[in-house]
Amino acid sequence: MEEPSYQFSFQKEYQYEFVSLGEDKNVRKLVTFSETESENVFNLALFDILDSGKCSNNTETRNQDMAKVVATVFKIVVDFLEIEKDYVVVFRGNDPRRHRLYRIAISRELKQLSEKYVILGVTNDSIGHFLPDQSYDLYVITNKL
Repeated sequence: MEEPSYQFSFQKEYQYEFVSLGEDKNVRKLVTFSETESENVFNLALFDILDSGKCSNNTETRNQDMAKVVATVFKIVVDFLEIEKDYVVVFRGNDPRRHRLYRIAISRELKQLSEKYVILGVTNDSIGHFLPDQSYDLYVITNKL
């Protein structure tokens, strides 16, 4: 992904942090990978770290940098998948707008991403290779083995 992105840091096991820079405020962001019941499958979540230190996944930063934030998240996924080649990451937007934004970003970068990764889409009853014009409930990314 060639989009501009923020620098990020590995915080501790399965957690990364970066800062969204805005004209009025800077917002700390946390990306976590949570183990699921399936072996080597991790759920990705993106949070804002509030001034109180608590994390929220439903606040709106409004820093006008959504593309840069999404590009940073994708670069974090790439870094995470370098840890173990057989890890699988599943994710979705936590609201329709964010979910659509992920679909648009994957669609735009699909050719480049597909060179190194398997990108899948999941619906109620099926899982298959990601198609840009298709709606999905979940997105899945893993290394090509």
